[in-house]
Order: sequence, then structure tokens, then C-alpha cells
Amino acid sequence: MSTRPQASGGRVLGRSVPRLEDRPLVRGQGQFVGDIAFPHQLHMRVVRSPYAHALLRGIDPTFLSRWSFAVGGSLAAATGYLAAPLIPTSPALGVAFLVKGFAAAALGGLGNNNGALIAGIIIGVTEAVGSEFFSAGYQQTTIFAVVLAILLIRPQGLFGVMSARSVCRGTRPS
Repeated sequence: MSTRPQASGGRVLGRSVPRLEDRPLVRGQGQFVGDIAFPHQLHMRVVRSPYAHALLRGIDPTFLSRWSFAVGGSLAAATGYLAAPLIPTSPALGVAFLVKGFAAAALGGLGNNNGALIAGIIIGVTEAVGSEFFSAGYQQTTIFAVVLAILLIRPQGLFGVMSARSVCRGTRPS
């Protein structure tokens, strides 16, 4: 049976074309190229490499990585030097900053630096406003109440993207 339309009286347009693939697809019996699996078949995922792109543009990624590490370390040292006279030293000092940093990263969206920056500002303003309305001892509680409320509404954070990843070995996911 030919799927090519036969001209009747010189007319091809407006004539129905017999389609052989519709019936198996509608019944769920169609087979797509992506569904065909061969024995010992390997699957591959292509990801974009920023290092290769930088090298193609004449940028040395190793130098930039070392430079950004040096600048970040210098800024952290300067911050510690300037904050030391203002903050009393205690063994639990780092935990408070660590928890606030994690809250800012989660609230902004994990992996999103701009979102973490804006979330850090939100956390700082929340801490200042919360200490005005409540006792200063409730600053941490106020911050986590606001972070929890926002994450209940948007689990991916304010600027995060909801995504799902499936990693299979040897077979395609069904």
C-alpha cells in the first residue's frame, strides 16, 4: 500500500492521505527511536564546559580561579580584622555565621549567587526589624521563622529553579 496520494482528476490538495503510523501510536504500541535499546548500549549526557569556552576565547581559567581564591581570602581576612573589635569572641562564634550563611544560600536558591546576596540582605533586615519588635535573644528565631515561611511557599528559594534530574545506568527511565 502506497502512502503517496493518488491524483484524481488532477487534484491532490484536499484529499485525505492514508496514515499508517496513527493506529499503533494511539494504541500505545508505537516505537520511537529513543525507546530502542540495544545490548550493551551506553547512554551519554552532554554538558557545557565553561573551561573549554574560556580557553577558546583566550582566557586562562586556572589563573582566574587562583586570582578569585586570593581575592576572596583577602576579603575574608579583612572582614575578620575589621569585625574582631566589634564582635565578642566565643567558641560558638562561627556557628552563628555559618547558619546565617546557609539560610541565605537556601533562601536565595542553591547555586544562585545573586539570589544568596539578596537573601542575605533580607535576612539582615529581618534580623534588625525583629530585634526592634522582639527581644534581641529572638533574632535567630525571627530569621528562621521568615526563612521557613518563604521556603514553605517556594521550596527552591526566591531565585532558584525547580528541576528534577534522573540518572540511570544501563537502561532508559520508564
